[in-house]
This record gives sequence, structure tokens and C-alpha cells, in this order.
Amino acid sequence: MPANKYALLRYRIIDRLIGSKSKPYPTKEEIKEACEESLYGSFGERISDSTIEKDLYAMRNEGELGYYAPIKYSKRYNGYFYEEENYSISEIPLQEEDLGAIKFAAQTLYQFKDIEIFQQFSSAIARIFDKIKTSPEGVEIKEEKFIQFEQSISDSGSEYLGPLIDAIKSKKKIEVVYLSFKKDKTKTYILDPYLLKEYKGRWYVISWSDNRSDYLTFSLDRIQKTKLLKEKFEEVRGFNPDRFFKHSIGITELNGVPVRIRIKFSALQGKYIKTRPIHHSQVLVEENEEYLSVELFALQTIELVQLILSFGDNAEVLEPKKLRQRVKQIILNSALKY
Repeated sequence: MPANKYALLRYRIIDRLIGSKSKPYPTKEEIKEACEESLYGSFGERISDSTIEKDLYAMRNEGELGYYAPIKYSKRYNGYFYEEENYSISEIPLQEEDLGAIKFAAQTLYQFKDIEIFQQFSSAIARIFDKIKTSPEGVEIKEEKFIQFEQSISDSGSEYLGPLIDAIKSKKKIEVVYLSFKKDKTKTYILDPYLLKEYKGRWYVISWSDNRSDYLTFSLDRIQKTKLLKEKFEEVRGFNPDRFFKHSIGITELNGVPVRIRIKFSALQGKYIKTRPIHHSQVLVEENEEYLSVELFALQTIELVQLILSFGDNAEVLEPKKLRQRVKQIILNSALKY
């Protein structure tokens, strides 16, 4: 079975360690730590011992890699070495498509270069290229003429990403001073932070409030101050980040019950809706030369309403009646302003 790209990168890192003249005979633990640091950095994933063992086996025995690395284990030095002096797999370069994929990923991450906590990724990717014997110039991250991303996410509030990530990982309560859009005054909350979520250029933190006995969502660009507390918290039983927004469109999570929502689109707009569904629950109900109708099973959030309105006269809510009336009233109120 062909190795995935992360495995190929680990092989290069292992090759560098085993072939090192300044620090020979790396242990399995040293190899694992080097792979974790090079690929994922301080906040990334962990690599298991079995993964490193499988990597060493693959490098020795899987001919489809293009080599059989002469890796041996020294009981005397408690580490690994190459039986052939000066051996290295670096003479076998990554395929051009592999390098292209990594460069594309690097440029994607570079959108976040102005957000403090993401700055580590740019240097991490540069380190990966260095480890696989690719020229540092090859990872130069700049605006390519043939790729243009949406405007970079605003860094307003991004200074709180670090403290919130620390609180989530350590399961410690955090004190937040928040400036509400509606009331235009600050209020202090003691929160159990569970999840960070980005939506349309803004970062949000989903938290549990013991005082409210409910989940609260805060926009990071409205946070004025944070303070990590010593007190730990236990997550509310049943919280699952993958299911939390399962029935939502946007950042709003309602306590209500999701409903069947049927929307009719013009024939042209329907072609786009078919190729890019507006919700994972979307199913096609009817299609002809004049229109296309779909059905969703979702919550009636404000983001859903805004999305429907964004289609203008190319979309019509058929069901439920309450949502249809809500959209209709907004359209009528808008028309009165013109």
C-alpha cells in the first residue's frame, strides 16, 4: 500500500536522525519526538510508538518506496543506525505532485500569517521543507498569480486564541470581560470553554456557564480581557463538538428542535445548490426546467434566514409556514425602505 504524505515526511525525518554524524544512534523516543515537533509543533498531534515501528519496518522492507533502507538497531548504543556508511534516502526525491501539494497547503495556511497564534505554522512548514532536503526558497510563501484566496480572516480578538486554547486543553475555568453588541456595556463571565469555531471571518468560543446552566457563545473580537483561573471544570455530560452544530447553519446553536425545511430555487441557482449543498442534510425533492426544490433538516437560525435572503428572488421558502412568514416579513420591511 502506498505511503501517505505524512508517512513520507516522517521517513525523511527518520533518515536525517539515523544518518546524523553529530548525534548518532537515535532512540525510538527521540525519533518520535523529532517527528512530532517537525510535523505538528507544540500544539499538534502526538505520534504513537507503533507508528514509528511501522515506519522503520516500511523503510526496511517496502520496495515500492524505491529503496530498502539498511536500518539496524544497536544494543550497545540503544539506538538505530545505517549498516551502510553514508546511506541516505534523500537521494530519492519526493515526486513533483507531492511537493506541489505541500506548497499549496503552505500557501493556504499563510492566509493566517497575521494572526499571532498561527504564525508558528509558517515556520513549521519551512522546517518540514528543510527536513526533506528541499531548498528553503521552495517554501517561499507569496501570493501566486494563479491562486487567490478570500480576504484573510481579521485578527481582531485573535490575541485571546492562545489563552482560550490553554484553558480548553487544561480544562480550567476562564474569566472573560465581554462587551455585548446589544447592550454596549461590559459584563464579566466565569466560563468553562469547550470549543473554538471560526465563521465568516470571526472567531467564537462556545462555553458552558454554571450560572446560566446553559451554553454561551462569545465572539472573540468583543472580548475585552481574559484571566485563566486555577479551578478546573468537567465537561457537561454528552457534549460532542461534532454533534453540537449538527443541525445549525452558522454559529447559532438553539435549544429548539430541528425541522423539515423546504426551499425552491430557480433553475440556474439550483445548479449551484446541487453542487454545493447549503447543509449536510440537504436532499433533492424535485427538479425540472423551471426550478429545483430541496429539503433540509435543520434549526431555524438567523444565519439560515440570512442565507436564504442572500439568494434574493432566486429562492422561496415553501415550508415550514413560520419560517416562510419570517422571511416574507423581512422582505416586506426591506421593500418599504426603497
